Amino acid sequence: MSTQVKHRAVQLYDYHVWANNKYFDHLRTLPQEVCDTEITSVFSTVNQVLVHIAKADMVLLRRMRGDSHDVITAQIGEFIHRLEGQNLAAIEAEYGRTNAMYEDFLTNHSDLDQIITYEHPRLGRIDVPLVEVMQQVCNHGTYHRGNLSAMLHQLGHQGAPTDYLLYLYAMNQ
Repeated sequence: MSTQVKHRAVQLYDYHVWANNKYFDHLRTLPQEVCDTEITSVFSTVNQVLVHIAKADMVLLRRMRGDSHDVITAQIGEFIHRLEGQNLAAIEAEYGRTNAMYEDFLTNHSDLDQIITYEHPRLGRIDVPLVEVMQQVCNHGTYHRGNLSAMLHQLGHQGAPTDYLLYLYAMNQ
């Protein structure tokens, strides 16, 4: 059993990465066209879900780093443009770059319990602990991995098992 205690923000992100990697590993075992097949669902393709998760991860990281809504909006368009229409390998590579930025942030940020101000032009302003923003990263990914599972079932394939308890078991073996 693992005895290393991680900050909650780090633990949540570790789970998010583990679960995303489980999906990338699983999707690589399926026929390539599965990721681009258009279906009637919340998203039109599996790849669109993956791009959406990647976009949200990047937006939330930039928020935690202190970027303003306007700066993020200006930069995220380029991010999305770079990923739209890309294949699974290109999307996974972008996840790797984003993961490296998260790891750098989580390793070098001096206070993962810090209260940050989160401002949105329509929703207003809230002060929220950074660890709760990381909870949002995790919850958002979990929600959309559920979309992936439903879409894969619709296409005649199984989803990938990514429950948090499975992650805990995997980390303690």
